[in-house]
Amino acid sequence: MSTPSGIAALKHLDLDGHDLPPSPAPSSPSNGRKYALATELVYTDSGDQYNASSVPIYQSATFKGGPGQEYDYTRSGNPTRTALERHMAKIMNANRALVVSSGMGACDVITRILKPGDEVVTGDDLYGGTNRLLTYLKTHGGITVKHVDTTKLDIVKAALSGKTTMVLLETPTNPLIKIVDISGISSAAHEASPECIVAVDNTMMSPYLQNPLDLGADVTYESGTKYLSGHHDLMAGIIGINRAELGERFIS
Repeated sequence: MSTPSGIAALKHLDLDGHDLPPSPAPSSPSNGRKYALATELVYTDSGDQYNASSVPIYQSATFKGGPGQEYDYTRSGNPTRTALERHMAKIMNANRALVVSSGMGACDVITRILKPGDEVVTGDDLYGGTNRLLTYLKTHGGITVKHVDTTKLDIVKAALSGKTTMVLLETPTNPLIKIVDISGISSAAHEASPECIVAVDNTMMSPYLQNPLDLGADVTYESGTKYLSGHHDLMAGIIGINRAELGERFIS
């Protein structure tokens, strides 16, 4: 069976076309078994020239060199961020992870692929920032937003249609801790509209307890500021995807 070109490229190139080690970063044994998550969490393979046990933090804004070099400007690529993305891809069971400045930054990246006339089905209990962003898109971007009780699969199915472009979920929700059937909703969404993107905010669980990509979601994202960090001492947003073409849309 032939391999789609996008997936083949993902095995050898990063999303910027660099011929770098595969993403996620290799660590599990070559016999096909995976290390336990606790081992994956602490295992890093940075390829540092001095063999540092912890990934060095590159604070350079610019890098010397000419066109085509691996890194030139930190906004478009940084070795430390690359290492973090590959480490997170392993943990999220994703083919690719993208790191941005905050959880809301991740949500913004995902929803930026929407265009006027698109329809979003989402929950009636959402993180305040997500709700404000969707309200802005509805008011100023011409996006139709349907808020429904996502804990009831039949209600979600009734809201879905061939026009549904995205289903945006939280589970557990913030703040009411409602539980959503990711697998059931993903199947229903893709049946109603094969091109529909199911995105799941996994902040409240973290990949330690839940991987939405394993349950049929197209994209998962996290606020690294919360449980993923564990210390509330940083701000970050993480996006995990398995489809190469979807990753391309997020970075274009």
